[in-house]
Amino acid sequence: WMDDYSAFMLELQTNFGPHDPSGDMEMQLEQLHMLHNRQCINRYVVEFQCLASQVHGWGDGALKCQFYNGLPARINDEISCMGKHSTLSEYKILAQTINA
Repeated sequence: WMDDYSAFMLELQTNFGPHDPSGDMEMQLEQLHMLHNRQCINRYVVEFQCLASQVHGWGDGALKCQFYNGLPARINDEISCMGKHSTLSEYKILAQTINA
């Protein structure tokens, strides 16, 4: 691996890579927030879905709650005025409609 960069990177990742990739994805998902005016809702939804697809053991309710928590207050306020929605997909569509 000393003369081959690909082999070196594989060795490096094997020995020092994340010990819990799913746990790392959970942490990134919990830290993901849509920035107030610097990020569009579509980008937030895509980033959220990419991370959510790599997290194991989270049900729709937990993902829905995390999605809601990552939204800016202005979108959360409007969602809360409209009542509860049953699925994560409905939350995504509603947030995209509000932010349009």
